[in-house]
Amino acid sequence: MPTTYCVCNYPQTKKLEDILPQILSHLGPDNMENLKKLAEQFKKQSPGGGNVPATIQEDDDEDDDVPELVAGETFEAAAEEKVAAASS
Repeated sequence: MPTTYCVCNYPQTKKLEDILPQILSHLGPDNMENLKKLAEQFKKQSPGGGNVPATIQEDDDEDDDVPELVAGETFEAAAEEKVAAASS
């Protein structure tokens, strides 16, 4: 006959810095290498770190600007002009 347990408690939010020593004590040597690899990947993916030059990051911000419109023009026409100017 199966037994079912229910464990109830209030959730706690803790910072990773607070619980990291406890986690590290449970990891073996092979897991430590995997953890180092994950840390390197996160550094590469973080803004300003890794393989993305600063000039590319600045260019991405310019793409989010709303184009200035002239009376009688539409957003679509302004977008097409911007694409045509960028490709030439």
